[in-house]
Amino acid sequence: MTASNFDPHGRDLNAGYFFKQSAEDYAAARCCLLNGLFPGFVMAEQAVEKLIKAFILFMDPGFKPKGKKGHDLARLIEVLHSHYGHISLAPYEKTIELLQSSYDGRYPDSGSDSLAHMTSQLHDVDELYVYLLDQSPITGELRYKIGAWPYLYAAYFGMTNMPDPKWMMLNNLAAIRLLTQRPIPANIQRWKDAHDRTGSA
Repeated sequence: MTASNFDPHGRDLNAGYFFKQSAEDYAAARCCLLNGLFPGFVMAEQAVEKLIKAFILFMDPGFKPKGKKGHDLARLIEVLHSHYGHISLAPYEKTIELLQSSYDGRYPDSGSDSLAHMTSQLHDVDELYVYLLDQSPITGELRYKIGAWPYLYAAYFGMTNMPDPKWMMLNNLAAIRLLTQRPIPANIQRWKDAHDRTGSA
């Protein structure tokens, strides 16, 4: 097994929680939006927010944003860039604004002006989330065991009937493109081989 820079049971425990919760929120967001339910945009904001926080916590385990700053994507992205200068979210600016608007306007009395949105914009959400996921700072084989990766691969290779991977991968062109354009990670291949052997037994 290739050594990893991620310590899921020690230093990076909190980051691991955020990677996991981000993946679950992303699956929930896609389930809602694929079924025409607009609250999916709020879940999508949470998925992106928690993924960004996971990245930050990996570099700074003591990171604790307070109050509204903890849900301000623009502010969190500033912190993200201070640690990961190579990550460019400029192409996704409109999608980020849409998600922030959806989160800020989640209560009727919020006083926030919500941007017009359509469930067809799920494609834009996918492009943003999958881009961020692919920038994961985790190295080694643990990279593909943390966050949304195992969900995506499990659905892609038909290794599960669980709902989260199904909704995460269904009609997800960004994820399909990502997974098909690169070699299968060694540990994912072993997982698939073991599943195939069990299925054919």
